[in-house]
Amino acid sequence: MTLILGALTKGYAFQVGDRLVSLKSGGQLRDFDPLANKQIVLLATDALTSFGYTGLAFMSGGLPTDRWIAEQITGVDLGGGGFIAWQSSTPMHLQAVVDRLTAALEAEFARLPRPLRSQPLTIQIVGIARRRGNRARPLAWEITHSAPFRGHFAVTKHELASLRWDAGYFLLPSGTNDAQALDEMREHLKARGEQSPEAFRSILVDGIRATAATARGVGAHCMAVQLVPAAGTVNIDVEYLPAVEQLLTVNAREAEHVVPAAYSPWIILQGFVFAPLVLISDQTWHSGDIQVRLRAPSSDAGFTYAGSQPRKAGPGAGP
Repeated sequence: MTLILGALTKGYAFQVGDRLVSLKSGGQLRDFDPLANKQIVLLATDALTSFGYTGLAFMSGGLPTDRWIAEQITGVDLGGGGFIAWQSSTPMHLQAVVDRLTAALEAEFARLPRPLRSQPLTIQIVGIARRRGNRARPLAWEITHSAPFRGHFAVTKHELASLRWDAGYFLLPSGTNDAQALDEMREHLKARGEQSPEAFRSILVDGIRATAATARGVGAHCMAVQLVPAAGTVNIDVEYLPAVEQLLTVNAREAEHVVPAAYSPWIILQGFVFAPLVLISDQTWHSGDIQVRLRAPSSDAGFTYAGSQPRKAGPGAGP
């Protein structure tokens, strides 16, 4: 089961999650896909957010849970991957999105095979909401299917004062976590978290990897999302942080190149969707006051690339 760490600081929202999907086979948990996406960035009409799930990895028909969530948000089939134009026919403020998603989850779980209906699933939502006067307000919500696992999903809107407060940040762990690793991470955040956003994010990644070393089902490859809605602009900064370098073979310029690669999550903007991508070198996209930066290792080959990430279909998928 995944570990998603949501964190809120003054002017920033972070969400870092591992990428490993595991499935039970013969009563044992086995690694199925070490590079699976589990996060969706959503620019709602009233909030900039990142969704991350932990728990059931595939819905009916073997559809990856992250794609299923993205399709419930947008209301369109996103199976084509790549860059997708869309226009919402339903309200896109965050509360409306969460209400639709919760209703869809309960309907979907009622259709699942009986053994899957008892699976846990939590969707963590962290971000920054906009209030009157363009004032920013941090938010941390969870949509949770928990015991007694009867297909009911509860929405928790965390009062940030009730979350653990250390040195100017809020931390929300969702999924599998190790108490000792979390305590050590909090100590590091106290000591070094205010140095820079990069230092803060790095400590969250280290916390996931410390958990992965002891907890079955948590992977060491991480996806980090950093949201910065500052000075009337929207900045979405995404970086894939692998435990070991990921290499991709590409035929370009009449030659074969082996280059370091990165990945990105779903990014849903008003009118446009980025499906999960495979990346070579940084990619930056601008539209009005929105900037999306997808970080990736530089390539000595002298070219950039962005293409759809191949996905593994889950149990129950058709031919």
